[in-house]
Amino acid sequence: MTSNTSTPTALIAQAEPLGSRLPKRSVRLIWGSFVLALVLLVGVCVVLVNQLGIGYANLASRILGNQTTLRAHYIASEARMVNQLLGQIALRYAAEGTRLDLPALVQQGVIDPNIFAKVQIVDARGELLLSSGEAPLGLNLSNTYAFRSHQATNNGRMLIEATAFGGGHPQDFAGFSLRLNKPDGQFAGVVLASFKANHISQTFDEVQMRFDGISHLVGLDGEIRTSLLDQDHRLIKDYKEHPFPALISQGATHGSYESALANDGIKRLFLYRKIPDTDFVVVTSVAARGWDGMLFSTRQLLLASIAVLLAALLILFLNFRGHAIRLNQALAQKDQLAEQLKSSEERLSLAVMSGRLGVWDWRLRDEQFRTNELFTTLFRAWPQEIDFQSGVLQEQLHPQDAVQFIASLRRHMRGETSDFLNECRLRDPAGEWKWALVIGRVTERGADGGPLRLSGTVMDITEQRTLETRIKDHANQLDTIFSLSQDALVVFDQNRLVKLVNPAFKRLTKLEPDLVLGLNETQFTHTLNEVCAPGQYFCGLPALRTSTPLTANRARHTLVLAGPLAKVLLTTLTTSNSSSVSQILSLRDVSHESLIEKLKSEFLSTAAHEIRSPMASILGFAELMNQTELSATERCEYSGIILSQAYRIKGLLDELLDLARIDAGGDQHFAFEPFDLRELVQTVVTEFMPPDGRPAPSVDVPSQLCRIDFDKAAQALLNVISNAYKYSGKNSPVKIHYVPPVASNNMEMAGITVQDSGIGMSQAEQQRVFERFYRVNQKTSVAGSGLGMAIVKEIMLLHGGEVIINSVFGQGTAVTLMFPINKSAPIEAGPALLAEPQFI
Repeated sequence: MTSNTSTPTALIAQAEPLGSRLPKRSVRLIWGSFVLALVLLVGVCVVLVNQLGIGYANLASRILGNQTTLRAHYIASEARMVNQLLGQIALRYAAEGTRLDLPALVQQGVIDPNIFAKVQIVDARGELLLSSGEAPLGLNLSNTYAFRSHQATNNGRMLIEATAFGGGHPQDFAGFSLRLNKPDGQFAGVVLASFKANHISQTFDEVQMRFDGISHLVGLDGEIRTSLLDQDHRLIKDYKEHPFPALISQGATHGSYESALANDGIKRLFLYRKIPDTDFVVVTSVAARGWDGMLFSTRQLLLASIAVLLAALLILFLNFRGHAIRLNQALAQKDQLAEQLKSSEERLSLAVMSGRLGVWDWRLRDEQFRTNELFTTLFRAWPQEIDFQSGVLQEQLHPQDAVQFIASLRRHMRGETSDFLNECRLRDPAGEWKWALVIGRVTERGADGGPLRLSGTVMDITEQRTLETRIKDHANQLDTIFSLSQDALVVFDQNRLVKLVNPAFKRLTKLEPDLVLGLNETQFTHTLNEVCAPGQYFCGLPALRTSTPLTANRARHTLVLAGPLAKVLLTTLTTSNSSSVSQILSLRDVSHESLIEKLKSEFLSTAAHEIRSPMASILGFAELMNQTELSATERCEYSGIILSQAYRIKGLLDELLDLARIDAGGDQHFAFEPFDLRELVQTVVTEFMPPDGRPAPSVDVPSQLCRIDFDKAAQALLNVISNAYKYSGKNSPVKIHYVPPVASNNMEMAGITVQDSGIGMSQAEQQRVFERFYRVNQKTSVAGSGLGMAIVKEIMLLHGGEVIINSVFGQGTAVTLMFPINKSAPIEAGPALLAEPQFI
């Protein structure tokens, strides 16, 4: 690219003598023009003198307004920076907990020690937990303004304490704080940052303010938080009597007014501007006498200038050639300075608006690409020359983002979009990819409408994208948990209307979600009670809230659904302070737990009754023997009764322990092995002692190997044989015979049947015979605990076998124990079904 330029010397050499080319008439016209210009100049000077006061006042107001706006934007930017740091530390504390190393963050540069004196974390109890600097850990800070404010309010906003920015002393600190929340939204503590106030005043040291200028950061209560100028001499104590707090409360954001100070009576011009999203105002002021003095001096200067100008015009006229050359030079310099000023103003405006954003400027005419220093610290330095054909632009972009980025940029350059905005990945100085938000606009176009210049900003949004991804993953996890929960969940919004139900609600209650969505509490309670059993209704949400809670925000109640299974649901109400959810009702199926609790209660009641009767006999006869003179015969008789009842209690406890071991250990205490059924029966019959006067049972059992635990199988068979003798008469025989192999439950089983000709059982008694502590015909004098058949059933189930009862009331009972046949044993064909026994 080339340019055609000429030097001032060349311009002088090319100029001809002007006077030699001017005719006399032209000279007279020039003189007349000179006189006319002189008259006009005097008139303009008079007008300027009159308007000078207004002009200086307006100028002072504009300068003061720019000062105020600049300070307000800077403080707002610093507040956003502090808020971003506190938010980042809060996220890292939520992920790392007490493992978070704040001093390490200072060394890494995350926490700038030149800006922050200390960064600390206080837990939910108000105790100092972590600190970036020296501090007494464990110190109780629960009474501080920041802790109490965040504990009471969860609005997500950063808090600046009443002594914000240090109260004006250069070494004071600002108190910034942010609330910490648990995953369920509960208060988890506070993260605090001590901000060095002199960081602000030092920033504006080079911005001089004349005419006794003052600048303060003021709260809406009129109290001065800090001075924004080191040269402030405490000319004003507070702004409580000034009008701007009332104006801001009425909606104003900025303005100006004139007022005199009480301590010196000097009239001053005040400008104020509220910092967005805070409760603070920047107030700037200068003394009116300053610009009045300047006005007087300017008037004097103006009069002197008129005289000088007259002489200068005369000299200019007499020496027109030289002045013409100088004028040409001055105009050239003016154009150059105007261009530089325009470029500087544009870059300054972008820097102020974007805060800590990277700034870029692309001149397409000469393919020059310029950036500010922050841009190069965030992302890899780009070449100065960039065009679409060289591929340099594509090399700076992630391969997956380059095509879309360039296509969007081309659309904007063609004028199809008002602004260029794109999220993409750019390389940082270390060569890693970072997410960036690129915003730009064509700021200059040619005569044909083509773009000549683009300017814009770029911001690092890597942490924001990472946080968005985490939030999305967290939301997906919550949705999955909500959908897969076995408990029915009903979510209510802030108006206490049903907002959402999970699939388990339909499965438990058989109610369609559409029937309850949008219902209020009364309507929902009525709908739920329609599927409840009579007298087992839902108490309602208001009753749950007013009942005694299990914790600070939870209460419970049970209801029973109608139906053959009488399903029992435990309802738990949890309240919330969330802006979108007021309360969550959970319904858990506790039918099994309720049944177990009922059986446990009945079991304990029956066991206590069974033990209490023999204990009463033991205590009674023991007391009688202790307090009464008895004969040897009576003492022997009573001792026998006590011994008999003691054995009865021992037998009951042994059976309870057997059941407990079976329930607790399952079959882990069983030792299964192939064993002959005939040997099992013979061993049990040999050891069994029939009641006096009754013969041993007859046995007809061939040899058959089965998979059994000998001790447990013998115990079951002994219980059955004992019952056969207990519930049959003295002359009633007891028979034991073999059951050939049959197919049952996809396996081959063989068994033995114990048959008696006793009192038998009704159908109702047969259905309850395996219940614990149940005894057939309890009005009889037959001894027993009612646990024998329950033990038999548990032993057979753990064998993988069966126990079958066939009984006819008044004729007798046959109990069959079926054992799995050992796999290695030969299996003979047998009947498909177990034949009914014949009672005689």
